[in-house]
Amino acid sequence: MLIHVEGPTPALLDDAKQIIHLLHTCYPGHPWSVRCEKGFVFIRHLDFPKNWGMGLRVSEVDHDAAVFKKKITMLAGEWLERACMRRGRHDAEQEIGRVEGVPEKEQPVAVRAPAEMRPMEAELRDTPRPQANNG
Repeated sequence: MLIHVEGPTPALLDDAKQIIHLLHTCYPGHPWSVRCEKGFVFIRHLDFPKNWGMGLRVSEVDHDAAVFKKKITMLAGEWLERACMRRGRHDAEQEIGRVEGVPEKEQPVAVRAPAEMRPMEAELRDTPRPQANNG
């Protein structure tokens, strides 16, 4: 299992380690990365090739440890749902395809949106468009 924690100070690094422990308890086996900055926590799933994840301002939840744990758990679970992965233990055979909410250009190369979701490609015109007469 691959995990990554990051924090600029020993206290923030300890916070990141506690969050990783919580994520490993709730969603075991998933390769999580947690970065704690002053006032901000960023969680990402390392199977997704781009640097997208879920962020949380600590000021929203620093009043109660139980609320903080619940919010972290919900954010990680929401990421799994957006990636069409099951919550719970990580299944190594399950891969992240499209992630809802991530722009098309940031999606993995192997995964393309269905044709009806892609912007229509305009046909090339061989005649000029009529010009407005400002006369």
